[in-house]
Amino acid sequence: MRRRLDPIIGLAVPFMTLAVGGTLSGAVTTSSALARAEFNREITVQMKDADIVDTFRMLARATDVPFILELENDPSLRVTLSARNTPIRMVLASIEQTHGVEYVASEEGILVRRAGLAPTTERITLGAWPPTAGRAYQLDLLVRDKTARVLYQPRLVVRQGVVGEAKLSLPGPNVTVLDHRRSLAEPRHVNGFEVNICANGETDAGLDLLMEVVTVRAISSNRYIEEHTVLTHTVGEDHGETVLFREKGGHELVLTGWKRRASSGGRPE
Repeated sequence: MRRRLDPIIGLAVPFMTLAVGGTLSGAVTTSSALARAEFNREITVQMKDADIVDTFRMLARATDVPFILELENDPSLRVTLSARNTPIRMVLASIEQTHGVEYVASEEGILVRRAGLAPTTERITLGAWPPTAGRAYQLDLLVRDKTARVLYQPRLVVRQGVVGEAKLSLPGPNVTVLDHRRSLAEPRHVNGFEVNICANGETDAGLDLLMEVVTVRAISSNRYIEEHTVLTHTVGEDHGETVLFREKGGHELVLTGWKRRASSGGRPE
């Protein structure tokens, strides 16, 4: 039995109308650039007389796929869109036909051009690819006090481009803090620091590390401070000890070595 299709978008889609310059369309594209799995995602959105740049910026956010506009600057290009639980591929297909554009897949993202015309020299890039996890690295760390006594020896496994974290407690007095969930003030131990560290990859000089250290110190029985410090380090593979961070009380976070790992992670072992 042949299924009857709605003249705008087909019965399979709950609800969608889209107009560019006042023309309705529900055409299905055959462009291979729209074959990405991200365009299977459904969207619910309403836009009226929206600038085409704002339209593709919204679609880039919804899909995690960057769009690169290679179109002439034409203020008359406006998009009116009302979609509910509609596959993004169908939205893009409608824009393709009603607006006379074409999509071209590239490593940078999806290029948007006027069909049959040369791309413009000026480009507008909207959105970015999400970060991908690369090679895994094992970071051998230690925390020592100002007398050089070793307090912890955490081992952190992180993947390239993915932030790993370690929370480390330091000696210090209790301080009164507010428990927001229980609406209760009670004494707690807060002294310590949280290490958020990312391996950005290797260069000729060694492993590039980007890190943020969040230090918490008690000042009095009812007062404590929290400090954020962002640091970068490049550490050779056989460099020996590298002091990554030294807090005001004299405690040091030290990298004693690193090596490549096959497994993923992001938490101390």
